[in-house]
Amino acid sequence: MALMLTVAGPLAAAGPAEQAEAMTNKAIKHYQTVGKDKAFADFGDTTNKEWVDGEWYVLVVDAESAMALAYYDPKMINNPAIPDLKDMEGKFIIRDQIAAANKTADGGWVEYVWRNPATKKLQKKKSFTKKFDSKVFVVGYYE
Repeated sequence: MALMLTVAGPLAAAGPAEQAEAMTNKAIKHYQTVGKDKAFADFGDTTNKEWVDGEWYVLVVDAESAMALAYYDPKMINNPAIPDLKDMEGKFIIRDQIAAANKTADGGWVEYVWRNPATKKLQKKKSFTKKFDSKVFVVGYYE
């Protein structure tokens, strides 16, 4: 008798870059299916392991204002400091995410330093960003 295991969620893909891209696309599909309010609530629900699981989570920012719209930390939502947020190396995090998403319809990548919520340490992070409906959906992984 063979046992078959199906893995769902962001860890189902092969490597971390593929996982980030798959979770970003899944978040966009969820947004399309359930609507903005439900999707944003889901992306911010730290008990919902489909969308917030250790270092894996979804960030959504407005492509025009660069304001955070959905994130696991409510202090970031609609925070006026977010558009000018820089990492430890002086890189504009949100601005760079929006720029990468605007380059092609297929999305793009950005690198920066950010606090890993799983380890509480600053680490290099690579994030996949993709624009949909004047919003930028972002999922990344730590190195």
